[in-house]
Amino acid sequence: MTRFSRIQRFKRLHPCLLLLFLLGLGVELAVADRSANYQQELEQIRAQLGELTEQEIRSNQERTEIIRALADVEKNTASLTQQIRETQDQYTLVDTQIKKLEIENQQLSERLDEELERFTLIMRVHATTPDTNYIKLLLSGERRSQISHNLFYYRQLTKYQADQVTTLKTVLNQLEASYQELEVSRGQQQLLAQELQDQQIELDRERTAKSKLLAALDEKIQSTRQQISDFVERENSLLTLLEELSREKLRKPAAAFSKMRGKLSLPVKARVTAHFGDSKGIQGVYWDGLQLTPKNVQDVTAFYDGEIVFADWLRGFGFLVIIDHGDGYLSLYGNNEWLAVTVGDWVERGEVISQVGPADGVRHRGLYFEVRKDGEPQNPLAWVNAR
Repeated sequence: MTRFSRIQRFKRLHPCLLLLFLLGLGVELAVADRSANYQQELEQIRAQLGELTEQEIRSNQERTEIIRALADVEKNTASLTQQIRETQDQYTLVDTQIKKLEIENQQLSERLDEELERFTLIMRVHATTPDTNYIKLLLSGERRSQISHNLFYYRQLTKYQADQVTTLKTVLNQLEASYQELEVSRGQQQLLAQELQDQQIELDRERTAKSKLLAALDEKIQSTRQQISDFVERENSLLTLLEELSREKLRKPAAAFSKMRGKLSLPVKARVTAHFGDSKGIQGVYWDGLQLTPKNVQDVTAFYDGEIVFADWLRGFGFLVIIDHGDGYLSLYGNNEWLAVTVGDWVERGEVISQVGPADGVRHRGLYFEVRKDGEPQNPLAWVNAR
């Protein structure tokens, strides 16, 4: 049956009820619209999940590259640290050697000064002894062998002193050359140590930068994973909603309402104070249902399986519940004290839907109950088991 034909069948209804049934149709359309909207939102969420998953994969790949780079930095830092330590050890050794040479140089310088002083003294004595003195020695009557011995000794002493001075000067020159070489070596070691330290500083900066980048990337990955978790949760919620909407569409009574004639029970245990078709005391106005008056407050139960299409207050009916049983059959429950159901709920036969009180003419009016087929009032007792 088309929606248009369903609307047509309600033309004979009370204006308020006609509006009510149109609202019921709106519920059905709303369910279809909600299902379409949920499906569209689900597709958007899945697309976003795909993007976030790819983003997480890229971030993890980038993270792996950064970790490898950090490992290289750590290796290079360890190698540089070892080189710096070796350079410092070499520098210490060269410095020790230089200090040792400085001590030897000082000692040799002192010896050279002593030898020079002796040599100067000898040369001074030699300078103050003229050659004629040698003739006087010869004429002095001393033995010639003694004179020759003295002259030979004097010459040897002079030569020895001169050789000593020359040797000391040579050693000093060698020490000076070694000292200069060590100074150059120490300077080179200092430059190398400084260069290695500069490299280590650069590596430390690189390590710090990559560590910060890794921390930021980890935070980004964590944020992405949280977003993925949120989207998965939303996806699951939407799937649950779609499943529920699908069940609502597929939900049907256990048997057709038309086949339940003479098999059902009234929605409340009460005395029938107005029957279907009875006059309301006004000419041409008759009861379209039953007026059920209980002795005390009682629960109202669903006449048969169906979906709640209205559950609210309506002028002339008080708190009203309408159940759609399918195939154009509806049941109406008016003058309730309170409602236990909402629109869209599925109820089973005998399930509590509201509560009603006894008619006291002031607050309680009992339960008004109708059954309709395609908008036409039906006698509810035709469906009630008389036993």
